Amino acid sequence: MNEDNWKPETESELEESTADTEKSPVPEAGESDAPAETSDKPDEEKPRRSLVAEARNWLRDLVVAAIICLLLIVYVAQPFRVEKTSMEPLLHDSDRILVSKISLLYEPIRRGDIVVLHNPRNPDESWIKRVIGLPGEEVRISEGIVYINGERLVENYIPPEKRVGRKNTYPPDTTAALAREYRYELSNFGIIVQDNPGHSRIPKVAQLVPEGYYFVLGDNRLYSMDSRDSVFTINDPEHPEEGGPGLIPARYIYGKALFRYWPLDKIGLIPSARYEGFSGGK
Repeated sequence: MNEDNWKPETESELEESTADTEKSPVPEAGESDAPAETSDKPDEEKPRRSLVAEARNWLRDLVVAAIICLLLIVYVAQPFRVEKTSMEPLLHDSDRILVSKISLLYEPIRRGDIVVLHNPRNPDESWIKRVIGLPGEEVRISEGIVYINGERLVENYIPPEKRVGRKNTYPPDTTAALAREYRYELSNFGIIVQDNPGHSRIPKVAQLVPEGYYFVLGDNRLYSMDSRDSVFTINDPEHPEEGGPGLIPARYIYGKALFRYWPLDKIGLIPSARYEGFSGGK
């Protein structure tokens, strides 16, 4: 039978013919049997580009992390290394602690807080001390005992043997005599002369803490340079090497001791002292 003259005689044959036609692929316009285009760039450049992109991502992440760390150190907290022995027995030389800066924004400085401060005589130097006298209070030390506005401050965190020594009296009994001898004005240093009937020759004196200042002490009262120093020499250009920081301006206090992380056997929060039953101050 001639295929050119063949015609489907039945509907089934017609359906089969139509299906065969649909299955035959028809090349679309523009398609040809030519091979697909290949890139002229070698395959080695693809991993190289990937490494460069990865390095950029790492650099970006490092920059962001560095900025976050810087903000935390400036505004939130920073590590601090304790030097020397002025805060023994609580803190020792080379202890590592975290200092909270942000706490100064939402709570006041209280008596008993352990603070980190810039030394007013050398702002590049940081010290750690305990706040004892608040603005507007009178501070006096007699035989190693601290009195605030005439009332004894009970400091159970200081061993008795740490109270004795050359600084167990403040201001020194010789303050009034020095003022007369060298014509110092006691009011320039906030020194208050009080009546002392039992010792008429040596008046009792106290230190008035002015507004905006704090009176700080080290727990190791024998070997601490603190507000007991520089009653006179802080303003004496002839003896710049003598004395310590004296009264501390509030702006020099930049953080509160929060947490000790080294050594590991002493890791934990650093407690502030609270004086139950004390009514002599704020």
